Amino acid sequence: MIHNRAASIVSEHCIAILVLARSCSKRVSNKNYRPFVNDMSLVDLKIETLLSVFPHNNVFISSDVIDLRCKNLRRSTDSIVNDKLPFTDVITPLYNELKNKGFKHVLITYPTSPLFNEEMYKRVIYDYYVNVIFGDKDSAVTGFYNNGYFWLGDKEVNYEATAYGHAYTQNNEQLFNIDNAVYIKKLEFTPMHYMFNRESVHFIEIPKLFGLDVDSKEDFVIAKELYKAYEANAFEGVY
Repeated sequence: MIHNRAASIVSEHCIAILVLARSCSKRVSNKNYRPFVNDMSLVDLKIETLLSVFPHNNVFISSDVIDLRCKNLRRSTDSIVNDKLPFTDVITPLYNELKNKGFKHVLITYPTSPLFNEEMYKRVIYDYYVNVIFGDKDSAVTGFYNNGYFWLGDKEVNYEATAYGHAYTQNNEQLFNIDNAVYIKKLEFTPMHYMFNRESVHFIEIPKLFGLDVDSKEDFVIAKELYKAYEANAFEGVY
């Protein structure tokens, strides 16, 4: 399969895989490092997944907790714990360090997407290879198209309610829902829009399940149960 080329693409085109994994969290205490499944944390699962796909020398973690399973790229403790610090001030030193190491691209990912598996990362790399490295885009994000009913303030965003009823959701204008699983871009650009460049972003559509983002206590519980079902092949044949 073409996706088996992912490791070679990452190596040949100098793509850094960067996990952002601070230990503090306002909504879920110690979210990234507390036990998740099988005595493993979200960070444990993420690093295990990445090291099973990509060359170990291309995988980095930015954290206030030392992790010796991959090259440890650290940012200062103040940057980690100070939520008032602009994120560009946090990410800029990491960008510069990766550029100094010779990397040309960076894939940013988070432990909070535990179901984003090996195959999803392979798909992302190949999609980026086609549409950015050898395409006309300069960055990419993962997500899914959502054509549900949306409102903003006192008006509809993507459908019109009439006296004759509501539009079918499948006929609505689709909005792209960024899932926070992967942001990938060229390192030549400044981190001003560190996740992606709005003017030239490629949307990588993935199944909603794999992009599940753990952002609350409820998400954490849901993700644990879904991960157990995923391990038991409950979703086999669905995707």
